[in-house]
Amino acid sequence: MARIVVFLLVVFIAGTAQAQIAVTDLAPPGPVFIHPFATGFNSVNITPQNPAAMAWGAPSYVGVGTLQGEQVNNTAPSTTAFDGKYYGGRFVGETFGFAAEKLRIDMETGEVGDETTGVQISVNLGGVLALGAGMEQSKGDGAQTTIDRQQFGVSLKIGEVFYLGGGVYLDEAEIGGFPGTYERSVTLIGAALRTEGDWKWFIAYDYMDIENFDLGGGNEASGGKGKTVTVQFQPGPLVVGIAITQIEPTGNTGGPDEMESKVIDLGYAPMEGLTVSVRLVRVELDDTATLTIDEEVETNSLTVTWRF
Repeated sequence: MARIVVFLLVVFIAGTAQAQIAVTDLAPPGPVFIHPFATGFNSVNITPQNPAAMAWGAPSYVGVGTLQGEQVNNTAPSTTAFDGKYYGGRFVGETFGFAAEKLRIDMETGEVGDETTGVQISVNLGGVLALGAGMEQSKGDGAQTTIDRQQFGVSLKIGEVFYLGGGVYLDEAEIGGFPGTYERSVTLIGAALRTEGDWKWFIAYDYMDIENFDLGGGNEASGGKGKTVTVQFQPGPLVVGIAITQIEPTGNTGGPDEMESKVIDLGYAPMEGLTVSVRLVRVELDDTATLTIDEEVETNSLTVTWRF
């Protein structure tokens, strides 16, 4: 049970590492991947964190990719390898947008670590205000857990480069080892600067507040507060970026009390045609109070998309 609880406590990290609450970023899609058993929305970054942000997400594209990584447990110690594949598309018109993605993670032992599917729609109201909604489902084979998420969001464009965004998630979970269905809400807000033209840059600050799942009997899991800072630069068709996420978990189920994620993007991404990009993700999970959790997860991915 302790293993399941730890996995549940990393549920929300992927959501705080995307940096797409106010407006979509410059980097091509790639997995925002945290933990091979992180039931709860390891994602591909095709469906943005806030569905309303997709309204500012042109050009449209379809893409596929592959990833590989290692989960290192420094307390056991042990190392477990995993790999995965993902695909999806984003179609953004002057008024309406639609996006869908699927990500599947497989362990070297043959079991499915995590599988996530998401769809979103957006509407652009006069180039100033955008609204969006979406649905996601995440399944964890190891934890025998399913989480269904409803997403609602709004984004505001102020001037030529400044964006504000916010939204709410409603999660409903069936958690292996616990009877019944559990609910929580998630609040997210963000602000970003993004330029257009031949040379672009992007700076964003995002914040997310995740309620705990109340498991009964005084047990709470999977809550926390997270913040992400993202900086990206695109001189011509080249893209370079970094995002750093810090998490303060809540709940009393004995999980990590410190989490940090670093995401590095490198890519060739012209506005039309073929794009190729790599994403490097490193995550550290620690329990500094009891020293029972000391984990590192590293993931490398390659994504190919066609923009139009």
